[in-house]
Amino acid sequence: MTNLAAVAIGAGLALGLVLLIRRRGPAPERRVYALGLFVAAAVYVGFALWARAPFALLAETAGLGAYGWLAWLGWQRSARFLFWGWAAHVLWDVLLHPGLLLTSVPAWYPPLCVGFDWVVAIRCLRLGGTQGASGRL
Repeated sequence: MTNLAAVAIGAGLALGLVLLIRRRGPAPERRVYALGLFVAAAVYVGFALWARAPFALLAETAGLGAYGWLAWLGWQRSARFLFWGWAAHVLWDVLLHPGLLLTSVPAWYPPLCVGFDWVVAIRCLRLGGTQGASGRL
């Protein structure tokens, strides 16, 4: 699979997710995108564990902490934090994988994530600072 095909598939998957959940309203959408951001970072921790790569595990765990924090802020405060988390995750995909960190990430996975991450980031940007009816999630 080419990188361009993987990006297109990732974008298509994300578009399907966005279309599926956006009817439920901004608060449920934010919960899904927050959980998704945490899971997206956790997958890379799993790859580092699988590869038994201590440096990669340290870096991925730090990333999980950072993305987990942005996910929590996005869930509790504003979708803008989710936008920044998903947009930054694109850099994580492109700059660290598969070359810099020695993990067993399949070559097609980072480009697939790039397509997915950008579509979700754009949707989170459109959600902006929307909150649930109570002002909190």
